[in-house]
Amino acid sequence: MINNVQLRDELVLTFNESELRRLSTQLDISYKSLRGKTQRDRFGVLIGRMERLGRLPELVLALVTANPNYAQKYRSYLETQMPGQLDEKAKKHLIDLSQGRPVIEEPPTMKWDTQVRQKKEDSE
Repeated sequence: MINNVQLRDELVLTFNESELRRLSTQLDISYKSLRGKTQRDRFGVLIGRMERLGRLPELVLALVTANPNYAQKYRSYLETQMPGQLDEKAKKHLIDLSQGRPVIEEPPTMKWDTQVRQKKEDSE
């Protein structure tokens, strides 16, 4: 069983607003139908809709694909919820990730506002 609140928080950390738009298109869910004031709200609506449609494993797989750090956590869930539906490439990818084999060369970093703000000096 998946903790939907935790899943929502992980989705918010992984996807920005434009990536949420792209993800909803990939899942064949209208972005405009994801009502809510915040991205967190929209992901909550998306999780509920995918759960009602019986397609929550597709959303979890998209999360794991976008952020391999969650592969070990969701590997058994995906294997039990999508038996025979994961292709060999996806299975190998999940196994490699869960066994600690590197897929990316450096660990993911947080998204920071790196714009430098400088004060203009008044000229005399």
